[in-house]
Amino acid sequence: MAPLSAMLTVQTDADVSPHAISLVVEPSGAVLAFDTSATAGFGNFGQVVLLESATQSFSVTNTGSAAATVTLATGRGSPFTVSNATFSIPAAARRPTLRRLLRSPRMARAGASG
Repeated sequence: MAPLSAMLTVQTDADVSPHAISLVVEPSGAVLAFDTSATAGFGNFGQVVLLESATQSFSVTNTGSAAATVTLATGRGSPFTVSNATFSIPAAARRPTLRRLLRSPRMARAGASG
């Protein structure tokens, strides 16, 4: 990550001249992003037969300067699950497509057929 810089000017009653202070900070930490390019139309599962499932793969990239531990979760009552949900990813690394989003209908909707 690129350093950020700014100029702070301080002026007091004790001195009529302003004092310029240059500030530079170098950000650090994990910067995570999802890469869904492994699955065309990611998130669109189409029709899934009752009691069967469909999977889609994705990966996680860390472009930051620190490692991260990641836990992926689905919402309560969600029809989705995640395999390998907790993992560590080093700084400046890409976790290959080990995560799988699984959609599995648990029950038929009223009036649904097929």
